[in-house]
Amino acid sequence: NNNVNENTDEALVLPNKETFISKEKKLERAKVVAKFNLGAKDIIDIIVDAGFAEKTPESFAAFLRNTPGLDKVMIGQFLAGSKPFYVAVMKSYIESFDFVGMYFDESLRHFLNSFWLAGEAQVVDRILEKWGEV
Repeated sequence: NNNVNENTDEALVLPNKETFISKEKKLERAKVVAKFNLGAKDIIDIIVDAGFAEKTPESFAAFLRNTPGLDKVMIGQFLAGSKPFYVAVMKSYIESFDFVGMYFDESLRHFLNSFWLAGEAQVVDRILEKWGEV
């Protein structure tokens, strides 16, 4: 008696990458996300020490783009930082988007939907100027 149905129309559902993350790593990520969302002053070291990013702008940009649960307001505050590392992360973050084939307004909405843009004119200008270069 063969229990395998060879003529099935059901789609094969593959697990996503979250399925393969250990419970310990998920718990550690939740702690890091909570600290990020609370605005921990030493968040760069916390993220690096936990192994969720390397201390490079590209790695931090990927962390900000791909980590579930990060508060959009806190992402915006991180990107608005004026220290050289924060500015480099902001540039890498913006460059990580693919706006090819999008209309101007569509690309701006897509970009601004990923974080909350701070209200300070200088910060808004800096971020939108870099976005305009992409």
